[in-house]
Amino acid sequence: MGMFFGPKPDIKGLETRSGTELNKIIIELKRRDNARFLNLFNYYSVEDPSLEEVLIDSSCMNLKAKTSNVYISPHEWAFLDVLSRITYFSQFSFMEGLTLQDKKILFSHNILRVGLLAGGMRTMQEKRDKMLTPSGEDVYPDVVHRLFKNSSGILNSICTRVVGRLIELQVTREEYLLLTLIFFCDPGNSFDFSREASFVYSYFPFAVIVRKIKASFMEK
Repeated sequence: MGMFFGPKPDIKGLETRSGTELNKIIIELKRRDNARFLNLFNYYSVEDPSLEEVLIDSSCMNLKAKTSNVYISPHEWAFLDVLSRITYFSQFSFMEGLTLQDKKILFSHNILRVGLLAGGMRTMQEKRDKMLTPSGEDVYPDVVHRLFKNSSGILNSICTRVVGRLIELQVTREEYLLLTLIFFCDPGNSFDFSREASFVYSYFPFAVIVRKIKASFMEK
């Protein structure tokens, strides 16, 4: 991802320096991620809305309770995972101050890399070395394998390198959750945001904490 990884700062040290505010953020992130995880595994949808439609009204997904006889394909798992993350991040208060266009920019730039990071983290927690769907299948649908039939090593590399790096760095769940927060709440990654969105980011409490976290990593 273009990052330099030096010695890891102690997450407990970060909590000590930032006080209870950071600790509360970590607890809240865990609570929200637990809820996201439960919804991902217990509900599904047969709808196929656009990103804009979901951002306007997520109920357009018409989620249904998942039963044992429901088969979820790799493509559908990927789509449901994206939906779960849109729902997860849309619950943060700063999203209320963003226009629809700003939200589309935010999710378009971040959702895939956060999804790849999350897939790697889930794989590491499941003690595997290659990414699979939550139901244990290849993450790539057949159409992708056909596109890369002469260079399948690229697909295998994507499925294993992220996991290997996370294992090597011994990334904790707390660090993973804070990293996803950095992706979405770092005002330095403003892309083509409107002036109003940049103003919202500069005063959003999580964004302030993110800057402190990044600064502590840079000091190491």
